[in-house]
Amino acid sequence: MLGFLSFAFFLIGALLSYFIWIRPILRARPAFADFYARSESRWAAFVAKFNSIKTKLSATLLMIASGLVSLHDFIVPVVTGIDWTPLYEKVPAWIWPLISFALGALFLWLRTLTAKTQEKQLEAVAAGASVQESAVQAGLAP
Repeated sequence: MLGFLSFAFFLIGALLSYFIWIRPILRARPAFADFYARSESRWAAFVAKFNSIKTKLSATLLMIASGLVSLHDFIVPVVTGIDWTPLYEKVPAWIWPLISFALGALFLWLRTLTAKTQEKQLEAVAAGASVQESAVQAGLAP
């Protein structure tokens, strides 16, 4: 467990140092400007593609995962004849509230992003654009 924590802290530290110190320096270099311009445009295209469905997609994936876990808990003991409760008891009880909190925070964040897109679309409609034009301006349509 200590090895995993050490690796996790090392990985988090490396990512933070890249995003806080190294990436801004590399973006300022003319030799890397083209690379960062292309990579950021790909990220923007990815965000625009999934902009309108990310909350629904996340909710569906969560429902599928919950269903698989529930099926696993019921089917595996019947099929194998093995009592898995000693293994389940090894999972600390405090982890489930953290998972629930993280999922709630994820859906709140995704809903906030969706609301921003809807606000952009409403502003475009209020400015006189058609619904189709406002969807394109908000990044909802290709």
